[in-house]
Amino acid sequence: MNFPTRLNIIHKILNGFVYLVRHQPTIPNGLFDGFECLVSLQDIQYVVQGILKQEKYFTLVFQWQEIQKKYKHNQIIDSYIWEQLKKLSKLNQSLNGHQSLPEILDLCQALQCQLINYEVNIQTASQVGIAINKTNLLEDIKQNSLSECERLLACLCKVKFLSQSNNYQPNSKLLDINSPDDEERLQSAFAPDEYVLNQQYGNTGKDFFYACRSNRIDRKEEERLFEWIKNTAENKRSAAIEYLEHLKIVDGDLLKRLLLKLEQEQVSWLKEFFPPKQDIDGTTETTENDGDGTLVDPRDPLGKNPEWGEPGEALAGLFYNDFCQKNPSYSLEQRGGYGFNHDFLLRINGREIKIEVKTTASKSFRLTISEWNELTSRNENYELFVVEHSGGDVKRVIRIQNAWNTLQKALANLKEYEDITSESQNIESLIGLKQEEAKNVVILNWDRLIDIYGKRSNNENIAFYSCNAQLVCGHRSVNPSNPTFTKIIPVNNAS
Repeated sequence: MNFPTRLNIIHKILNGFVYLVRHQPTIPNGLFDGFECLVSLQDIQYVVQGILKQEKYFTLVFQWQEIQKKYKHNQIIDSYIWEQLKKLSKLNQSLNGHQSLPEILDLCQALQCQLINYEVNIQTASQVGIAINKTNLLEDIKQNSLSECERLLACLCKVKFLSQSNNYQPNSKLLDINSPDDEERLQSAFAPDEYVLNQQYGNTGKDFFYACRSNRIDRKEEERLFEWIKNTAENKRSAAIEYLEHLKIVDGDLLKRLLLKLEQEQVSWLKEFFPPKQDIDGTTETTENDGDGTLVDPRDPLGKNPEWGEPGEALAGLFYNDFCQKNPSYSLEQRGGYGFNHDFLLRINGREIKIEVKTTASKSFRLTISEWNELTSRNENYELFVVEHSGGDVKRVIRIQNAWNTLQKALANLKEYEDITSESQNIESLIGLKQEEAKNVVILNWDRLIDIYGKRSNNENIAFYSCNAQLVCGHRSVNPSNPTFTKIIPVNNAS
């Protein structure tokens, strides 16, 4: 038999083989369980790829109702088998001339098939959550293919779940009332029903919910929280109050801003629990600044622009962070506002030090009764930080450690004061009381305490620093954002 004859025979055999695999179920599809069968080339419509090639996930996904409806046994094939078929040149030519190539079937495509308009009801979530959850699949898919993981996450973020009001919401907008996160759990207890995940979702349904919710709404978005609390239904008000009490511990600054807005909106039901400008001792301050402890009544000689308080506190925060940065164990927590009688809590070397910031352009500042009680009871664990400024230009900052002990020493050493005024002159007091709106406040002449007592002694509790800062009126910021603090040595103490 000559070569052309042999070639002709081989050609006929190949043609017969191509016809056979194209029209008859002769190709093993390489799948699992009840889907394992022989398929013909002309019937193949879907090629399985990605994590679905693993038997565990293939078996779970092909139990989904919509998947079983759409994908038939004889229409799907494993991607490895398909690639081997394509390597046969005759088949490859045949495929190139085929009217339509098979579609890719991966987990993302399967999910889109199962969820109509990306909406998942109670039953479907329970079924899908067995396969798609953070604990198993998301970790497995990251190991298998990062690109497939990214596509799946993009798909999951579109999934909508039922809220307590039984309407579908994007998963990122919903809160779980049984969340392990304290912030979320407390908010969900008073949030409107359309922002709360329907409680009928079971454990596996919630597993799917958490897998979908990679991007969550800002839990502390101020305007949203304000609207929720303002419009809280009567049966949820106790939950709103519990959340506000929680903010006292974790974010006093946010609490202060929320209560100020709610007061302006005259949310009357809150007044019983958070009276306007409530001091810790239960009295109401109608003339005190929010943050710096000075009066805002222009008729009062101690008054000043109330908007200097927050930039003064910002400068204090920069000072303590700069001062303590060499100590890796320190932490500085912003306090202030409702329910607190200090502006910062400094944790360092096993101690907790409360810090009260006073921003002032005058020689005196005021202390509420609760602040005074705190100063006298905390002993070495209470500090005063004075920001002295003129029109926002910081003259200096003064750190008064162990404030009560320092004040006691000043009173005990009155005999050392040489320039105390006589009775014929205006009396300049070191400490005094004043009544405002039927309540007493303490007036402390910090200028006399510091410039006379502090400079005339070797007391290490009082330290002076120059600072190149400019307070930004009405904002919690200063210029520059990283000011320099330089310690000033009193002339009589310098060596």
